[in-house]
Amino acid sequence: MRSLAETVRAETLSDALNQAMDLCEKGYIARAAVVAGTASESHLRLLAMKSGVDIVLPSSAPKKADPLNADLVKAGSYATIQQKSVTAWLSIRNAAAHGDQEKFSESEVRHMMAAIRDFVARTPA
Repeated sequence: MRSLAETVRAETLSDALNQAMDLCEKGYIARAAVVAGTASESHLRLLAMKSGVDIVLPSSAPKKADPLNADLVKAGSYATIQQKSVTAWLSIRNAAAHGDQEKFSESEVRHMMAAIRDFVARTPA
């Protein structure tokens, strides 16, 4: 059973994913990928806090998403196969953020958004 806080956080991420879908529908595929990827990274940070995984480095700099992803697997928050999906989403988001639109397709971004929505539902933070 989800707590009220988990429900609110899931709704907030759902709103971001709805914004990403709207951008995608309007043809702004790269922007949609960035918004969806940001939602996934936000969820990783929330999962890390819930799981007791550090979200900052000893230098006080924020931990990047890829190490958080690995740490969450080590903490048992989700399986290695999910880690690979998260890594793929982060790669799409990074390519979109850097203007490398030839590295992903609209179909991949749509799949990413649906998969992130499912991930958030299956792994509440």
